[in-house]
Amino acid sequence: MNPSTYRLSVFTTTAIGGHSGHEIGDYLIQSDHDARNKQCHTRPDVPISDDDHRSPCQRVRDGHVSLGRHGLTYGLAQMVTKALAYRVAGVEVPFAAQLAGTLAEAGFHVVVDDGRLLRKFAAATNKLGFHDLNAGGVNGRMLLDQATHKGLQLMVGAAVTTGVAAWLRRKR
Repeated sequence: MNPSTYRLSVFTTTAIGGHSGHEIGDYLIQSDHDARNKQCHTRPDVPISDDDHRSPCQRVRDGHVSLGRHGLTYGLAQMVTKALAYRVAGVEVPFAAQLAGTLAEAGFHVVVDDGRLLRKFAAATNKLGFHDLNAGGVNGRMLLDQATHKGLQLMVGAAVTTGVAAWLRRKR
């Protein structure tokens, strides 16, 4: 396979596997506890429900643990779905390239899910009203979160995987 075709095959297969892994890791595998608590460290004085009697210190700890656990399970979902996609497509991607892409993508995912950078982006682009919208079944922060994951993060993961795979292939 010529280098251009290889890069295209790796990039496309990674993107397809990444989209599947995103939906599985962000919705099917992420626990309700982690989804509700992963941003507690950013607003420790705000209870997540009427029966949340934890101290701010406990909320900070729980937020870090939940965000870290979600990042780990999300990354594992990405690894598995991409490996299956490579297998089905018959595309050989070195493990080091798969790992590099997954680490880049999971790291990006955690930064977005932390919430603070997304809020700063919304403020800087005059979208804070949309970010904070939570009425009539619409949650603006979640929509911005998903747009960032799907529009940027998945591309970063595919680009890193492709770049490392192509580089390792040239070295052979």
